[in-house]
Amino acid sequence: MKAAAPHVAWLERLKLPTARPEELGLARILLFGFLAVGNLHRETALWLPFAELDFRPPALIGALDLHFASAGVLQAADIAWVLLLLASAAGIFTRFAMAGSLLLGVYLLGLPHAVGKTHHSDAILVFVLAGMALSRAGDAWSLDALLARKKGRAAPEASVEYAWPLYFALLCLVLVYFAAGIAKLRATGLAWAWNDGGRLRLIAHTYTHDPPTRLGLYLADAGPAHQVMGCFALALEVLCPLALVSRWARLFVVGGLFSLQFGIWLTLGVFFQGFFALFAICIPWLELRDMVAGYLARRRAAAP
Repeated sequence: MKAAAPHVAWLERLKLPTARPEELGLARILLFGFLAVGNLHRETALWLPFAELDFRPPALIGALDLHFASAGVLQAADIAWVLLLLASAAGIFTRFAMAGSLLLGVYLLGLPHAVGKTHHSDAILVFVLAGMALSRAGDAWSLDALLARKKGRAAPEASVEYAWPLYFALLCLVLVYFAAGIAKLRATGLAWAWNDGGRLRLIAHTYTHDPPTRLGLYLADAGPAHQVMGCFALALEVLCPLALVSRWARLFVVGGLFSLQFGIWLTLGVFFQGFFALFAICIPWLELRDMVAGYLARRRAAAP
């Protein structure tokens, strides 16, 4: 029997469950496909006037000594990034495409953070893109895998190598929301959920942003509705580390966070693209499919 590679043996000592290569392949398609579609009309050059007024690079951008290029170069970089994202989703030269997506992503996602505003929705993507670039996400459901099968290579088996990128993405998601929940408790305690701040935000964002509905105004006038929403959000953020230790908690936490962000978009008009991309890969789609298929099979077997 062939001995496991050192990094695989180390991952197995972490007691992570194995995953099928198809699970990681589907996550690759969803993550890179979602980002490619979401950045089709990206225009990083629009930040150039702000950079001329105030350029304060965050730690990583400053350490790499990155700066805004000319408008033409930035436009070309935007197009190249979308093409690399599409190639990663399709699984064409997957390792190269994912590495290129990471490198250009660090540049294009990081530069807007250097002009006076921290963007909540995309900083986390740099870490997840790094995890995918180091993974074997192209071993299934990719054009590379299809060509490999035609050459007679055996299909890869389930392994912890296909599980760790998914759990790393889940860890990143959990840490961001858990940190937000702890920050709320440290700053204002439970008053964050019970005070009138949530109601005022619902009213203000209706007129300062462009939410797709007027649901925010309705909830602001619906008695304690905004307080119930605040309690739900705070409890979900504080308890979300449970998703790392329980399969059922993972479904509840990821589903709850998705509903929370979807509700924020409906009521406040704030759309965090990066988080929705992570929700797409943190939900165990194939496992849910197998659970539903098993349930239906038992129903058919029990039918007279």
